[in-house]
Amino acid sequence: MINKGKIIFVNGYWASGLVGSLMGSSVPGKKYWGSKEGAFEKAAEHFLGIHEESGTHKYLDASSFMGVDSTGANRFNKGMGDFRVFDGTYFKRYIDNANKQGIYAGSNIRAIEKLNKAHQSDYDALTSGMNKNRHSFYIITHSEGGGYGAGLAKFLIKEGWKVDTVIHLSTDEADDFDTPPEPMTYQLGLQYQGSYYKKESDWVTENYQIRSGVDRWGIVFDPKKLEWGNVHGFSKNELVFEYLEDLRVLTIGHYTENGRIYWKQIGRTPYQSRFSLFNGIKLYFKIPI
Repeated sequence: MINKGKIIFVNGYWASGLVGSLMGSSVPGKKYWGSKEGAFEKAAEHFLGIHEESGTHKYLDASSFMGVDSTGANRFNKGMGDFRVFDGTYFKRYIDNANKQGIYAGSNIRAIEKLNKAHQSDYDALTSGMNKNRHSFYIITHSEGGGYGAGLAKFLIKEGWKVDTVIHLSTDEADDFDTPPEPMTYQLGLQYQGSYYKKESDWVTENYQIRSGVDRWGIVFDPKKLEWGNVHGFSKNELVFEYLEDLRVLTIGHYTENGRIYWKQIGRTPYQSRFSLFNGIKLYFKIPI
């Protein structure tokens, strides 16, 4: 029995061999996430304040074929469409339009019916055990999974489901799409070295902001844990929830120095993460915080 809801984990690009090793992503699904299987899911439940039976949560693969053959907008549309089931009204409209144009619609109708069955099966599996009045979905995405997860969130909301929280980690092509405004939404990027004036960040994504719908967007500066080789893949490690706990409560303030206004973190956060950017505001992290 489901208590509060399901987490949907949407992985990004993965590949076998050298490319996957370099990216830190050589398999999709549950093994894509965390330092060991199940660790990321457990940390996610703790952050979201839920606890469900093993096997409740869902894992979706949003990887492109080659990493360059789709855009964030393409993946958003795929997330919107992969679970859509066409009803009788759609079929009637399709046939009427085909008849008006003198087109035989039979073969296309059969193809759509076949696709409908697959979508219905996937939708039933995704929503199994869920009740629209009592349960919520939570969506966590990584890299290429961002666009897909945003599209899926929008689809579920249109279907009458509650999407409580969305977390976008190291989002690829973030400036290609919007994420729905209804859920509480976090976007997190990582930076491994640099300064206030020059940043060395995620070489895969460049840490662009999703166009709209994000409530708390932050970039963490952590040269102790991060480097060029792990900066993109680290955000699918369970330790990323320490950054997210800090992002959840982060506050900032400004001060004046030599006639210029600077922004910085104020107070302490649970894990004392240092942020170089928050909601589009550059933070001066050379100043002790």
